[in-house]
Amino acid sequence: LYDFGVKILFRLHASLPPDVLTGHRQRFLNQFRELRKFYIAASTLQYFRNLIQIPTLPENPPNFLVQAELRSYVTPVVILPEEPPDSEPILTPDSGATADLVDIGSTHTNGSVSPDVLAERDNLIEHLQSELSRLRNETQRLIMQHQQTVLQLRERVTALETDLATKDSELEQERIQKEE
Repeated sequence: LYDFGVKILFRLHASLPPDVLTGHRQRFLNQFRELRKFYIAASTLQYFRNLIQIPTLPENPPNFLVQAELRSYVTPVVILPEEPPDSEPILTPDSGATADLVDIGSTHTNGSVSPDVLAERDNLIEHLQSELSRLRNETQRLIMQHQQTVLQLRERVTALETDLATKDSELEQERIQKEE
């Protein structure tokens, strides 16, 4: 997941302005620190040392603002120790049923992403872009409608103020006539 996160952020920084991705960078830095602490803590546990060799993360997180760092980025790899040759798998009666539940058709083959995943991602991007466009149009329509309503209300207030001033002057004239 760390590797995918790093690669995705590099690709996002290649196509979007850095200020748009500030929040993503900040969340990644927080996750990086926590993950680094976890890796350090897990590598000291005897259980993990016997099963796998936990990869080490770099001292500092990658700088996504510099695209050259993508070329120098090295994917952390977990190293599994070789099993002794005399150990044979133990078959249980329902191991065949469990094997049917495991999806062995992986979407990744030798580090490349399958066309289905790419097509699904492209469809999602297209859908989100059309939704964004629709929402922008709706926002523009609402802003225009709001501005028109404000203008109408201002005109109405002006007309009412004019009527009020006229009525006040008429009332004042009648009062003056009564006093004479």
